[in-house]
Amino acid sequence: MKPNWYISYSKWVKLYGRDIALSLTRHERAHLDAFSELLREESIDCSFHMSRAWDTLMSKVETDRAFGAYDEMIAAEGPEIVDQLYAIRDPVEAEKATRIKGAQGAINSPSGQMLAFMSRY
Repeated sequence: MKPNWYISYSKWVKLYGRDIALSLTRHERAHLDAFSELLREESIDCSFHMSRAWDTLMSKVETDRAFGAYDEMIAAEGPEIVDQLYAIRDPVEAEKATRIKGAQGAINSPSGQMLAFMSRY
């Protein structure tokens, strides 16, 4: 599970306006914690754990789009809106961090992994 809220912010602003875009962003950001809480409250037996994942940007088009949305969010909402993200704009550093040759940039964000346990009958 990896909510991809930061990349959609610009689109949401154009479609729905700033207030709704911010509301959707907060909603998306809350998914992982809410899902984790649901599993705990319902005693669902699975191997869910929180982790982090990279969005590796491989072209100028991807880099411009991702960092454009990232910067737009910071300008409109302040730096706390991206406090869960780690952005790398330098291609050399992006390659090192992601271990993907040709990376032009990268953004690291919270994610979750889950594997349901199979019971035997």
